[in-house]
Amino acid sequence: MPANLPEKCHSEHLIPGSLLYLPKGIWHATNASNFSVSINITFSLPTLLEITLATIRQSLVKNDFLRQNLLSLKEKNYEKIRSSFNTVVQNLNFEELKDQCQKNQDKYQLANKAFHNTLEFLSL
Repeated sequence: MPANLPEKCHSEHLIPGSLLYLPKGIWHATNASNFSVSINITFSLPTLLEITLATIRQSLVKNDFLRQNLLSLKEKNYEKIRSSFNTVVQNLNFEELKDQCQKNQDKYQLANKAFHNTLEFLSL
């Protein structure tokens, strides 16, 4: 939590059985006045940054040099590391991003289904 909360802070008092939806990126904190059990389920569509980084990672992981352990990190290897990253970024193409997007969308759909199944189970 930030040290200083924004002026437009909002407080909610929830009762048993309540459901509170918070959009992605909303700062929040919880406090229970007595013993409480809560379930927190988070799922959201990935951002363009997350998709791009996943696509870049997928290409970089194929590089034997970059998969070496951390003891290989020496100043003399810096140019090779930089060159590997530059090559992957320069060769990034739309189809790879689109494929990664589809994979993440499939995960989102699974999470969404699991969420709705959980709600259905809890309402029994």
